[in-house]
Amino acid sequence: MNISQLRTFVTVTDAGSFSEAARQMGISQPAVTMQIQSLEADVGATLLDRRYRRIDLTEAGRVLLPYARRVLAEVEGAREQIAALSSDQMSQLSTAQVASLTTAQIASLTSTDLNALDSSQMAALSSSQVAALSSTPQITNLGTADLNALGTQHFAALTSAQATRLSTSQLAALETDDLRALSTANIRALSTDQLAALT
Repeated sequence: MNISQLRTFVTVTDAGSFSEAARQMGISQPAVTMQIQSLEADVGATLLDRRYRRIDLTEAGRVLLPYARRVLAEVEGAREQIAALSSDQMSQLSTAQVASLTTAQIASLTSTDLNALDSSQMAALSSSQVAALSSTPQITNLGTADLNALGTQHFAALTSAQATRLSTSQLAALETDDLRALSTANIRALSTDQLAALT
């Protein structure tokens, strides 16, 4: 019995059909069937009574369902606590430690990790570190204070792809020196809505 099997079992139960569960989970219907069959083999009992266009829980299924929901809730709780721990650790890094992060480490940070950094930590990032912020959530989820803390030299190092990911509210909040630091290529890459935010 594993988490994937339990998640599939709960999804089938909630969806009321294997095909709907497959659609919700983004997997094939045969994959859902295999997960349920494996779970049933693991527990040694039939969990679902499969009738034409209808799924009913067997007695064993009714016993397992609340346990499966609790296990999934516990796993989700653990993930949330681990994510919070990661953010707490990010906020406790010194500016020197932030400056020493490799570009690969910077690129692997989540937007939650980046938001945990204060303005002095953001200002400690080098141009190559800022250039490593490549994913859309990393750029678009930065607060205006974080963007302003980056400094003019970082805006000069932004790629066109990064500049186009900045929201209109982020662009509108930039300081004049930061705007002047944007390259001509970056300005050309901006949409008309983004350009309107600069005025």
